[in-house]
Amino acid sequence: MKPLIKIILSIGVMTLILLFSLHLLPDESLSPEASAWLAPNTNLPKPEENAYFSLLAFDVPEGQNPHAEGLKKAALISASAEHYLKTGKNTYKNEAADDLLSKITLDNLCQWEKQDCFNVLREKNSDVQALITKYRFLLNRYRDLYQYKHFHDVTLFTIYTPIPKYAQLLRIQNLSHMALVNHIDNGQINEVLTQLQQDFNFYQRLLAESNNLIAKVIAERALAQTLHVYSNLLDIPQLSPEVITAINQIPTLSPAELSLELAMRSEFRAMANQLLLMASVPQAFLTTEEDNLLFQWGEKVLPFKPRATINFEYPRYTRLLPLNTLSYEEGQALIRQQETPLPVATWRWFYNPIGHILSDIAVPDFSIYFLRLQDLTGLIALVKLKAQLRAENITVKQFSTVNSPYKIHPYTKGVAQIAGEPPFITYAIMAYQRKNPEPTYLSHLYLGKWFFTD
Repeated sequence: MKPLIKIILSIGVMTLILLFSLHLLPDESLSPEASAWLAPNTNLPKPEENAYFSLLAFDVPEGQNPHAEGLKKAALISASAEHYLKTGKNTYKNEAADDLLSKITLDNLCQWEKQDCFNVLREKNSDVQALITKYRFLLNRYRDLYQYKHFHDVTLFTIYTPIPKYAQLLRIQNLSHMALVNHIDNGQINEVLTQLQQDFNFYQRLLAESNNLIAKVIAERALAQTLHVYSNLLDIPQLSPEVITAINQIPTLSPAELSLELAMRSEFRAMANQLLLMASVPQAFLTTEEDNLLFQWGEKVLPFKPRATINFEYPRYTRLLPLNTLSYEEGQALIRQQETPLPVATWRWFYNPIGHILSDIAVPDFSIYFLRLQDLTGLIALVKLKAQLRAENITVKQFSTVNSPYKIHPYTKGVAQIAGEPPFITYAIMAYQRKNPEPTYLSHLYLGKWFFTD
């Protein structure tokens, strides 16, 4: 028995010695694949065709040119980012937040996804007109965005890089939609349809070309908002067949619009730059003498290997790229593959413990963002379904008898149904999330009075 115990103890001690010696190994070289993803995009749109600059300075004071100001601001941001990645010191001072238009103010007027807003806003027309008058210069700028053919964030992304004030953009979009009630009252339905089509087309371009994850999410939210306005339009009595047909022809999302590759590459580049900077200029992240001493001691005991961390993370990014083309079951299987096997995780802990911790903190759960795009795809399907119901005079009472082509959601297992109070047409979206693989997103469209008539 004793010899066996000695053998087991010897193997255990040798294993520990081997594992602890792993952290003494040098850092890796960057793999060719990871290096290729770190290369900046050189195929940039012409500045005069790039909406990014106008969005970057969208809320400059009245009388200034947002595109010209955005060009100046982008140059300052890029220069500051280059300085930061060399020295670890940020020189760009971001402006204080300026809430020109409150979300609460708009929500108190009407919420497109919950109410029959064209009727509600008619009763609050004086409040709407006051906001239109006050923010007319921003509404004009908003409509000027439609002229831009492209969107590309040209700044070098770091943790200090400011982003355009997208929240303000969404609020101005909402106000521009509220202003459409005047066209409705004047019988100018085609004018309303034209503006909604321009709005939808602009955010489709932003969704397809965005190399910034936040901008991608904003485009998804803006398109969802426009779809809810389309839905409200379908609740108007005496709607012409031509308008219903036009709404039913809303384009589905293209592969580029559903893809997150450009945004993921930017996130990967930012993560890698930050890790390399921490290794080359660690003092930039240390605020006290105690921090400095602790880091110096830690570096001797547990050296930080940024390139090994980057190499490890590269496949974790790229393996998720097919998510937007997979079924629910295939997507869930792909998500499970993202879990690091125990032997690999153990090896990483001993070889590169600091990199292991930092990468787990820094990498977003991209599956959630793929889910948001799925939800948007489903919302388009619901608007088309509602247009078909309106075209064929199918009311809520008749909905349960509608054949399966109306009821089966084309992208996931979700089935359309009438539910909620007030009633909505809804279906659940299967969620691509590791922690909760249940239907957690619920797409819905408000149903106006028309759908309850006999």
